[in-house]
Amino acid sequence: MPTLNRPGIIDILRGSFEFYRKHSALNWVMLWLMILPGIGLNLLKSLLKYGTVNVPNYQSQLPLRIVIGVGALALIIIVLWGTASVMVIGKRQIQNKAGRARTSFKTVRQESRILVGRLFFTNVIQTYTALYYSLLFTVPALMYLLIHPTCQIQSKNWQATTSCLWPVLLMTPLLIPALVYLLRTIFYGVIIATEDKAYREALRRSMEVTKGSLLYILTIVLGLAIIMYVPVLALVSVLQILAGTSMNLITSTLLSILDNSLHSFGCMLMILSVVSLYGILRDGGAKEEPKPLGRPKKGETRTKIKEVKPSSRSRSSK
Repeated sequence: MPTLNRPGIIDILRGSFEFYRKHSALNWVMLWLMILPGIGLNLLKSLLKYGTVNVPNYQSQLPLRIVIGVGALALIIIVLWGTASVMVIGKRQIQNKAGRARTSFKTVRQESRILVGRLFFTNVIQTYTALYYSLLFTVPALMYLLIHPTCQIQSKNWQATTSCLWPVLLMTPLLIPALVYLLRTIFYGVIIATEDKAYREALRRSMEVTKGSLLYILTIVLGLAIIMYVPVLALVSVLQILAGTSMNLITSTLLSILDNSLHSFGCMLMILSVVSLYGILRDGGAKEEPKPLGRPKKGETRTKIKEVKPSSRSRSSK
């Protein structure tokens, strides 16, 4: 029996980075469909916080707030378009001759535009299903907080607050079914991009592929998330602390550019790694380890290839 070996976090991340280096279209996708829309979202948020929109007269600013809300929705759709574009390029990792064919940014935009609606509505189905499973935790937790007399007292007593929240924290294992469902349906986007399936069919296909590999998927996804996002969050948090009270619209914009650039690059590598992980699980997720050279160990047998000697007729003909 051959020994099975699955790639680790570093192997998957290294392969995704090498794939990124071979496809220049990913840089244009990251710039126009991820970084700039993300900066626009942060600018709208900063405008509401530091700009002239934040005034006491709410009714006079209501039309402008509606315009900002519509603009934010449009930018979110563009970011979703960027996610679909990364998946369209990244699917070459798990197809034949992956990495050899190069795709233009225009072709990627046109191909991924069709997937935006499918990704959005499939995500809606996944979210509502996860919320349905989370009712196992939400319903008893809310009932306890509403019925228990200590929780109804609005006081600053830390001991009372702690005694109220401890039972709720003990109920958190009831969230495990919802978390397991989210983990098992993590590949729905890759399936939409590679297998032309969508909505519940894509979610069911993801659950089929992840069956029996939850621990491996959890290890890879958590490891990638820590490597990709924790350093960026730490750096941006330190810069925000250093900015302190001098934070204004200009400072917030500069931090937004840095934050979105780093997060977009990490998000792109994360998507490529998830596509690669799906290919590993879909194809069995195993590779045969090469047999060591040299003399066989005690109790180990190896087949020998017999040399075919030329017959007497072939010798005479020569």
